[in-house]
Amino acid sequence: MTKFRYKKAVPPPISPETTLDNAKRWLNIVRFGESGTVIQLQDDCEYRVLEVINNPVILKNIFGPYHRKYLLKYVPIDQKDLQKVIKDVLIEICVERKIATKGILSEMTNNEILKEIADKGYDVGLFISHIKSLLVKSNFQPLIDLELLIRTSKNLSVVVFSEIDITHGKYNFLVDKCSFLYDHIIKYPLYDESDSRQFISHYNHLWDFSLPDRTIKEIITACGGYLWLIHQAHRKLRDNPEMTINQSLTDELLVKKLEIVWNKFTKEEQSILRK
Repeated sequence: MTKFRYKKAVPPPISPETTLDNAKRWLNIVRFGESGTVIQLQDDCEYRVLEVINNPVILKNIFGPYHRKYLLKYVPIDQKDLQKVIKDVLIEICVERKIATKGILSEMTNNEILKEIADKGYDVGLFISHIKSLLVKSNFQPLIDLELLIRTSKNLSVVVFSEIDITHGKYNFLVDKCSFLYDHIIKYPLYDESDSRQFISHYNHLWDFSLPDRTIKEIITACGGYLWLIHQAHRKLRDNPEMTINQSLTDELLVKKLEIVWNKFTKEEQSILRK
């Protein structure tokens, strides 16, 4: 008879405590029918958001017995048309909950679809990421249109995730025209050592791989809690057992990723870091 080997449970990529803390901050915004912005340099929200909104235990813990009335969706924007993406998501929600058919919904405006959802007793929470393209437009019109949609809908909350710090003075225009962005401002530093270690442990389990504690500490110290860089150095050592830690940290691809991180800072921030 064949014997099966059961793998040990893989630890989550960040600590459960950090995930729960994120959930409380983000979901309470939706719970109270508000909106806001999460500012994080490394923009790994697609993983963190999905870990939260797809976890029924967390949803019940924060929303209580009526957690099913909150319809939550992760919405990456990139270079797409914001209002069209939102409409597609709202239609998807309605079809999933059998609120209306796609054919009928396609003829309705976003406000009309949200009213249809509200009439069925549901609230909508959208977690919108990759908004850089909306912030570099000189007139910010897509965000102004979103402001209007939120203000004219009684059941829509939006949490936006941004790599760009919208509290910078050059975005003062948004404070007046897109006040929903500033209902809540949550700024995150990079991950601390415990979460960085958790991240490495997660991939060690997935890869059936291990690193000496001294090497782990060197990676975390060099990468400063930036998971994208940690992952690259970790992978390089996995694939090249003979490689030294210094070689992995000066790898061409890691340096290229570091340049991308550097260019996310404003000129003023780069000047401060140089000093």
